[in-house]
Amino acid sequence: MSEQVSQSNTGIKKPRFTPDAPGPLAELEAQWLKENKGIDVTAQQVRAVLMYHGEFQKSPAREAQRQEESQAKAEREAANKAKAAERLTKAKEQAEKAAERAKKAAERAAALEAEAAEPEPAKKPARRTKAEAVA
Repeated sequence: MSEQVSQSNTGIKKPRFTPDAPGPLAELEAQWLKENKGIDVTAQQVRAVLMYHGEFQKSPAREAQRQEESQAKAEREAANKAKAAERLTKAKEQAEKAAERAKKAAERAAALEAEAAEPEPAKKPARRTKAEAVA
């Protein structure tokens, strides 16, 4: 195992791990992934992912993907807002129609009440028939 040496702010020399020389932590994590999650990865793969994740996130391909995702999300939100506005308009129209039906029903009820409250006109006496006149 070839170890590169890196010196941090502390002045203590630490080994620098690479995908070719992943180190004990990557080996431990690969073993844990196999035993606990059923994922068969090597220590080299674990070290490569840990080392290059930030570089991948900054890559032009990943940036383009994030922009596409952002644009798709904005389009979905705009479509959802349009649908919500359409539902609101439809609900308002239905409420207006219901109010108009209620108003017409109230007018009909008032007209029927007014008609019921009027005294009936006096009926003219019926014509007497010949039989009634003779008797």
